[in-house]
Amino acid sequence: MNLFGGRTLRQKLALVLWGTALCAFASSGIALAVFQRLTLERRARAIMEPYADLVSVGTDAAVAFEDPVRAQEILDPLRANPEILAADIVLDDGRVLAHVGTRPDASGRVSAPGVYLGNQRVELVRNLQRGAMLHLTMSVGELRRQERQALWLFGAAVVALLAITLGQISVLQRTLVKPIAMLTQAAELVRSRGEYGQRVSASGTDEVARLGRSFNAMMQTVEERENDLRRLLAEQRVLEQALRESDRRKSEFLAVLSHELRNPLASIRTSIEVLPRSPPGSPIAARAWEIMKRQAVHLTRLVDDLLDVMRISRGKIELQRARVDLRDVVRSTCDDFRPHFERGTLQLRLEPMPDPVWIDADATRLAQVLGNLLHNAAKFTPAGGIVTVRVEASGGRAEVSVRDTGVGMEPDEIKRLFEPFAQAEQGLARTQGGLGLGLALSKGLVELHGGSIKARSEGRGRGSEFIVSLPLGPGAPRANAMRSLAP
Repeated sequence: MNLFGGRTLRQKLALVLWGTALCAFASSGIALAVFQRLTLERRARAIMEPYADLVSVGTDAAVAFEDPVRAQEILDPLRANPEILAADIVLDDGRVLAHVGTRPDASGRVSAPGVYLGNQRVELVRNLQRGAMLHLTMSVGELRRQERQALWLFGAAVVALLAITLGQISVLQRTLVKPIAMLTQAAELVRSRGEYGQRVSASGTDEVARLGRSFNAMMQTVEERENDLRRLLAEQRVLEQALRESDRRKSEFLAVLSHELRNPLASIRTSIEVLPRSPPGSPIAARAWEIMKRQAVHLTRLVDDLLDVMRISRGKIELQRARVDLRDVVRSTCDDFRPHFERGTLQLRLEPMPDPVWIDADATRLAQVLGNLLHNAAKFTPAGGIVTVRVEASGGRAEVSVRDTGVGMEPDEIKRLFEPFAQAEQGLARTQGGLGLGLALSKGLVELHGGSIKARSEGRGRGSEFIVSLPLGPGAPRANAMRSLAP
């Protein structure tokens, strides 16, 4: 039979301690009983011999002269001890010279010296002078009293041992069982729920404390690796999503690019077919030439935008910096785009700029940026709308704002606005055309100047605003710093 099978650690320790205590109790009780039995005669002799010695000293003369009065006087003091039942001085011929207590049966009297144990009494026989014998009989009460004292001492020892056992169980519960139980519970939570943040109390220098610290260190390492794994998995999911998004946008861009190339090429092909059948100088021939010219400019712009985006991504664009007045760049670009706005029945407003705004920049590239913003505003502002351009300087920065009253944007659209081909997400049903490269190209060119560009809108139908921020340059211009902005 396995006593420890299926038991908890606490139950096993309690079983061991209580078993040890019970074994100690039993062995101590048996040893005490054996000791009491083996030492009974010695203890009886130790009690009775002082009385026998007292009697023997004074009986020599009484025995020699067979003086019963003197012998009786010697025995009478023994009456004071209630444990002494009887005392007799017997002469060598069997006559009783003196007696106290209950008179014994002469037929059952022993004659050999020694100590004789009975159930209720103990008798000591000693030789006196001239063959006389002293018979001293005592109750076993004194011996029983000694045994009771021993039992009381044994009981007190048992109680003390029980208290010590309970204390040991409590100490082991606190220092061994409880820490191991907490460690087991933490390990179970880690196994069943994957809670790698579990920690246990590990104070002290014993083996259990070292085990707890080792467990905590192991869990710390596992938790860090688990967090690293989760972070890597999250990054992998983000990368996978980005790759899928990039692949989707690439596919849509290729479809849009095909659409953008097919329309002008179809117009050019139609014009080429019309020209041979039209008289030179006729209105039809002139219209065909105009269509071809306009579509060629459109194709050239598409290709230039693609090349510029590629150059920016590879860091191959070199700026031709000069000290310029930002007002001149803005004014010239607005003048170039004003006819385009007038054809679309849109108002282009340039707010007054009284003071020069000097910057160190490539004027041609800034004009390209502003042109893209104006083109974008004209494209998404309905007829009768207003586009306002403002230039200002403050805090060491120059800002150009292009604000329109167009269709506006949602917050999610603003986040993706400056990504390449963002406009391509509108699909082939777009009515405005374009590859969606203008804003991405503008962002790249502005950042090459050490500036930034941002967009904001209050929502659909509430217009948009684009703000270009550039670092201010020295205040004094250099001669011929402004390059021509004419195409």
